[in-house]
Amino acid sequence: MSTATAYELIRSRRSIFSFEDRPVPRPLLQRCLQAATWAPNRGLTQPWRFVVLPPAAVLDAPDEATTLALAAAPVRLAVLQRLAPDPAVRDADRLAVGAAVQNLLLCAWDEGVGGLWATAGPLATAAAGAGADEVVAALLALGYAESVPPVRPRRRAQELTTWPQ
Repeated sequence: MSTATAYELIRSRRSIFSFEDRPVPRPLLQRCLQAATWAPNRGLTQPWRFVVLPPAAVLDAPDEATTLALAAAPVRLAVLQRLAPDPAVRDADRLAVGAAVQNLLLCAWDEGVGGLWATAGPLATAAAGAGADEVVAALLALGYAESVPPVRPRRRAQELTTWPQ
């Protein structure tokens, strides 16, 4: 584990599209999954489920680069959201699942493991074994980065923030 601060991890994390051909140790992955479960969630619904997908699973993503990265990643992980009957709870749960994914990615980055967060198509949903009351909220490719993309510019918070008058 690094000694990076939360700010450093957040600012240095990148979406990784190419991975080294070496496995991610299971204990490391388990630590990251545990970190995911500490995400804030309304009423402690814990609306997530994690499925480590087998290497042979065929996955589809919105674009070819992401599909190729998923195919080459040492670990492919589906993050499922349990769909609450109440739409308001379902919306809050979707945000909680996103927070869980961010926790997992930051923990992995702190451990030297890069990741790519993608949306899932029908093949990935089937591979994850999503139940009738679940949806694949995120598809993650995880592994040791072969290369880390450069920083891409972000809008400054100052441009996006409104303060009371």
